[in-house]
Amino acid sequence: MTETIQSILREHKERGGGALHEEASRQIMRELNIPVVPGGQAADMAAAVELAEELGYPVVMKVLSRQITHKTDVGGVKTDLLHRGDVKRAWRDIHCSVGQHAPAAEVEGVTVQKQLSGGLDLIVGGTRDDHFGAVVVFGLGGLYAESLGEVAFRLAPLSKFEADALMRDTAVWTMLQSFRGGSADIEVIRRSLVSVGRMLHEYPSVRELEINPLTVDRCGEVVALDALVVTYAMENG
Repeated sequence: MTETIQSILREHKERGGGALHEEASRQIMRELNIPVVPGGQAADMAAAVELAEELGYPVVMKVLSRQITHKTDVGGVKTDLLHRGDVKRAWRDIHCSVGQHAPAAEVEGVTVQKQLSGGLDLIVGGTRDDHFGAVVVFGLGGLYAESLGEVAFRLAPLSKFEADALMRDTAVWTMLQSFRGGSADIEVIRRSLVSVGRMLHEYPSVRELEINPLTVDRCGEVVALDALVVTYAMENG
């Protein structure tokens, strides 16, 4: 793994562990050579509007807080923002909702990302099982990750052949072969699975890593829309 990843994890460990800052998680994805959706963070409303204008509409806005890992549950996500008025309104709504549902959370601003639509949402991730150790997960992502349970698991680390076998263990494989009349970029998904498995194997301080969704867009290109990295607390890792 890279020196950048080592530095991010070392600094986070010194802060006590837990969920990484979303931008730090996105940086780890980039270091793993996993494409991420264009976006950035904004500390105030004016910066959020400026970033949205640079990215081009529509955009998505999400609350930025180390204490909030499930942003939708606290009203911390706004989609389909089509102009600067939407961005300003979303900024106010997010801060109001988060203040009500997670008053103890330290809010550092928001992330603003280019919105992609019409794709296939996947989940690529890994965790540490009490009995089996580090395992990699793959399947349908987004809203379907929990409701349909269409996922499969393999022990980490993974070879490219094992990553292919993991994908073939799900109905997603057939969907990928015929996605919108063409095939998805399987190599990016395979590389993502291998990289996640290697990271879990090489960094025992990482408790959980989840890319959900890893989206296949209308052209078959693959990009991570959201990423979460969680480490053990300092005394455990």
